[in-house]
Amino acid sequence: MFRPTRLLSLGVLALLGSGLDSPAVGRSPETSDPSFQEVIDVDIVNVEVFVVDKRGRPMGGLSRGDFQLFVDGKPVSLTNFLAVEDGLRYPESRTVTSPDQSTVLPPSPRTARGEKAQGSDPLHLVIYVDSLNSRPAGRQRSLEQLQRFVRKRLWPGDRVMVVDYNQSLGVRLPFTTDHQAVEQALEEILATPALGMRLDRVRKETLGLATQDDCEQAGFVARNYATQTYAQAEASYFALQSLVGSLAGIPGVKALLYVNDGLQMRAGEEVFVRLAGLCPGLNQSLMAMPADYDLSRTLGRLTAHANSNRVTMFPLEAIGITTYSSSDIEIGPRTNPMTAQQFDSSVAPTWAENDPPLNVGGPGTEEAILDQIFTAGRQGSLTYLARQTGGQAVLNANNLLPDLNRIDDQLRNYYSLGFQPIRQEHSGRIHRLAVRVAQPDLQVVYRQSFADLTWSERTADRLRSLVAYGGNWDNPLDLEVETLGSEKLNHGLYKARLRLRVPVAKLLLTSTVQGRLTGNLELFMTSQDVDGNRSDVKQFSLPVAYSASRVEEQPDLGFVHNLDVTLRAESRTLGVALLDQGAATAAFVNHEITPSVD
Repeated sequence: MFRPTRLLSLGVLALLGSGLDSPAVGRSPETSDPSFQEVIDVDIVNVEVFVVDKRGRPMGGLSRGDFQLFVDGKPVSLTNFLAVEDGLRYPESRTVTSPDQSTVLPPSPRTARGEKAQGSDPLHLVIYVDSLNSRPAGRQRSLEQLQRFVRKRLWPGDRVMVVDYNQSLGVRLPFTTDHQAVEQALEEILATPALGMRLDRVRKETLGLATQDDCEQAGFVARNYATQTYAQAEASYFALQSLVGSLAGIPGVKALLYVNDGLQMRAGEEVFVRLAGLCPGLNQSLMAMPADYDLSRTLGRLTAHANSNRVTMFPLEAIGITTYSSSDIEIGPRTNPMTAQQFDSSVAPTWAENDPPLNVGGPGTEEAILDQIFTAGRQGSLTYLARQTGGQAVLNANNLLPDLNRIDDQLRNYYSLGFQPIRQEHSGRIHRLAVRVAQPDLQVVYRQSFADLTWSERTADRLRSLVAYGGNWDNPLDLEVETLGSEKLNHGLYKARLRLRVPVAKLLLTSTVQGRLTGNLELFMTSQDVDGNRSDVKQFSLPVAYSASRVEEQPDLGFVHNLDVTLRAESRTLGVALLDQGAATAAFVNHEITPSVD
């Protein structure tokens, strides 16, 4: 049976720096597979545009002149244009522009129909199953239909990865063209619990306690529930963003089928609305509280990051069609959230796993209104993810296959508009995009923004990608990593002492009036064990300072840092990146550790 890859923690016990020059070993190995190689400094931004006619059919035959692209409301000239029709690429030659962006040469004619462009990229499809935030019946139906979609619709060369999230992120199957293995990975996820109904129970209990008998205590109950749901949603989005970051090094367009039931944009909003109606004296303060649990910023950063890495999201609402019931909410909770321990989704539920999703009232009742607020909030997050990244959200559907077929059409038929930003500051700023098409009665779908990722964000994403999928471990700084020793700890952990060295001559240092040379390095580390379990990337700032005379007298001087890392398994691979902020240059090293512990 396949053992899923999990994201684990990487602990750094101490970071010890010195300016001593010492020998080191552990130079980064070269890999033979360059399929995922991608440079950090990408000065061309590509915007994929899906165009359909009034009947929703993909519209082909458009050319560069049919499109206008706007960045932050200002028109930009296209430097690249590519049409993809039925999976075949028809490029036009790169545009040559004058320095003031005013003169554009006419595009060259397309290649003959059916002729693929040289170096065409296969489809990279990620099936991301959020089991923590999905109900059992809906997830089962969705995954079974996804298995049929994979079997009937995908092309032989399509590369698919299967990921599941259940409090931790697990790669069930890395990218593969073996679609039978994809179906098997989905089958294995079906054998694991879907935990979305657990938060339903907590929500029902909280609504049962939200009474006017003690408004202050009820307000505390509401805030406790909102805090729990906010934390769970934020952790879920952070896991998703980590995966999106790891896809940076994969060429071309990436699509992510996101299976879950949606997370509220404002955690606990319906509970605050109920209390505001029950406690008029606290109405104003209660109605303002949802703003404290607003996930809009988190979602905004996630989608901008996805857009920068050309990841299009297609959320699939697993729960399907929901109806209102006449169930009660005043039966009373099993436990009082005021006195109970923090909600633990790792404990098996005591109610039937196949119960229908919680609906707290019939149409027209107060409970139905609260349920509509809850549903609108979770569906709103799915719609936002799709719209911002140029995808489609599938909502209120028990049969996903027609929509999956339309998603497949979008991935095989689109236009790619490339432009060069006038200024790239790598400040992390989010820029807004807009696309207009000249022909009437056409609808366009495209990503709404892109983030000018900082050098730190780019480096972290590249490191995630290299550790996850392999590629070219570039090392322009001649970074060296050495294991000095290791020590066994309790609970199956061990501590490894590492030494990092980089030649000072490779760094860009700035002179000061005191006759010193200074610079700033950033260290990035992630780990992977023998089963492929990975930690998220940890980041540290390393200041550099030397006297100018010392650097001049010692041309072979090396900047050295020692550090201790705590690891969970006895055999690990470390992915290490070092970014010279002054030169905007990053080095990447893949270092093997075999601890010598008793």
